[in-house]
Order: sequence, then structure tokens, then C-alpha cells
Amino acid sequence: MVDEAHCTQEGDLGAKMRKELPNAFFVLTGTPINKLDHNTFRAFGSTQDATGYMRKYSFADSIRDKATFPLHFEAAPVKLHINQETLYEKFEELTRGLTDKQRNYVSKRVRTEQIIKSKSRIEMVCNHIANHYVTKVEPNGFKGQVVCYDRECCVLYKEELDKLLGKQASEIVMDTHANKEDRYKKYRRTSDEEAKLLDNFRDPHHPMKLVIVTSKLLTDFDAPILPAMYLDKSMKDHLSYQQCVWCHKTHGLVVDYIDIFDKFARH
Repeated sequence: MVDEAHCTQEGDLGAKMRKELPNAFFVLTGTPINKLDHNTFRAFGSTQDATGYMRKYSFADSIRDKATFPLHFEAAPVKLHINQETLYEKFEELTRGLTDKQRNYVSKRVRTEQIIKSKSRIEMVCNHIANHYVTKVEPNGFKGQVVCYDRECCVLYKEELDKLLGKQASEIVMDTHANKEDRYKKYRRTSDEEAKLLDNFRDPHHPMKLVIVTSKLLTDFDAPILPAMYLDKSMKDHLSYQQCVWCHKTHGLVVDYIDIFDKFARH
């Protein structure tokens, strides 16, 4: 039985284990993934179970058992949102009449990433984050997490937030591997250094107020001082949003810059 071990169990390690333990029944506890490279239902469970689950434990179950608290979503101003469906509709409208080859050429040059990383949008989002944090989160003695599109965005957001809140107010925690140009060497830390940084973040008296991430610390990060997430990244692979906002006394808060709220409400 393994917990949240999709990567190891669906790679070489998992293949070797299944070879050495041909009669074993493998059970995974955690949030299932259904993608081409990782598929929980293919690697675990039984074909006799039509749904693929032995048992489901829902958001409502977790709140009922007081293991997590309700999530409150707060939509950022609409002008900061990036609505994917609207983008696709407008693209279809603007490229109507073009050949497939022409449409492909245009689509490669008009990407969501370019909008997310535009200087004007980053300035607006960071201004909103800083103002929201200072007026609504900090006065209650809490801290926040900023979830960015990718590693480059983490750096861009940090630079902008430094101007607004000061350099000590935020730190980036991210994976710096697979970085040929060594662009993120500045943020490379040993496990002990990262643990010390996170201890500082948990300390209510430490000047660090925001932790900036893109994939790290999104689940199972124990920080009771952290009820607020500033979300500017689609999190379609994290179905249990309650795992991403932590042990506040009454609820967790997600400030939504990426128009996640409507997608979440449909679930």
C-alpha cells in the first residue's frame, strides 16, 4: 500500500516491484490522476471495480470529520482574470477563414503564457496581492502563499513584490533542477536550508510574510499561520483544493486570479 506515490510507482521502481511481486495487489491512497504519463486507474485497483475506486473520501467528508475546513473563494477583479474558454472563443472568431496551417502558425505565437507574464498584468496582480495581504490577512496575524504559473513567474512576482512590500517580506521555494542555464541558482537550497526558511515562515514574528511557489508546498504543507492562497496558476491536477489551504480556525481563503472558481463550483 502506497500513499500519493504516482511517480515512483508508475516508473522503473513500480515496474520492478510488480515483476518481483507478481501476486501482489497494489493499493494507492491519495488523489487519483488520469493522464497519459500517470494513470492511477491503470496502475492500481481492480478491474472488478467498475468505478476504479475502493472508497471515495470527498471534500464534504473531510469537512464533516473536521480534518479540513471549508474553502472560501474570493475572485480578483475581472480585468486580472485569464479565462481560457473566452480566449479560445475569441481565437476561433479571429482566425475564422484561415487555413489549418495558418491557424497553427498564429496559435504558436499567441500563447496564454505571454499574457500571464506580461509586465502590466504582473504589476496589477502583485499590487492586488500586496494590498489584499496588508489590509485583510496581515492584520489578523496570518501569512500567505502566492502560486505562480512557472519558475520564471516566481522570479518576476518576487521582483515586483519586493518593490511593494520590501525584500524580506517574501521568499521563493521551488525546484531548481533541470535548469541548464542555471537561472535559478540563487534559489537553490539544501533540505536543511529549506526547512529553516519554512520554520521562519511559520514564525509569526519573522518578517517573511509570503512564500512564492509554483509546484512545491501545494499539498501537505503544515503551516497553521497560512490560511490564504493567492492563486495565479491552473491547478487542474489537484482536485482536492482543501489540501492546499491549511489549518485556519474557520476556513481557508483562495484569492482567484485565474478564474478557477467557476471550474471548482462545477465539481
